[in-house]
Amino acid sequence: MLLGERPPPRPGRGGRGAPPPEGVPDLVLRPEEPRLAPPGIPPGAFDVLRFSAKESVYKAWFQVMGVYLDFQEAELDVGATGRFEARLLHPRTPGALRILRGRWALDDGRVLTAVSVPAD
Repeated sequence: MLLGERPPPRPGRGGRGAPPPEGVPDLVLRPEEPRLAPPGIPPGAFDVLRFSAKESVYKAWFQVMGVYLDFQEAELDVGATGRFEARLLHPRTPGALRILRGRWALDDGRVLTAVSVPAD
């Protein structure tokens, strides 16, 4: 692969733009979370975006707390403007981590998400 080339999709991962396997959204989403994509976000990409956003939240949480965070312990609010907010419901969540804010982007069929953790 040359510098700047994109790697090919990995086997078993569906490739760029592919929706997650059947049943994954039901494992990731809380009943209260909306199932329909906001305007401008393709439905298949929305499922992947929510999975990726919750994974980003988990990675940020684990670095600070060092304990497991289940998908059901984070409730997402995804905006159509490239931002999302996660409300953390884990019983050990300190006040500064109750709401984590992140950004998302779609790029050539890929979903990118990132979360920032407050300094305090």
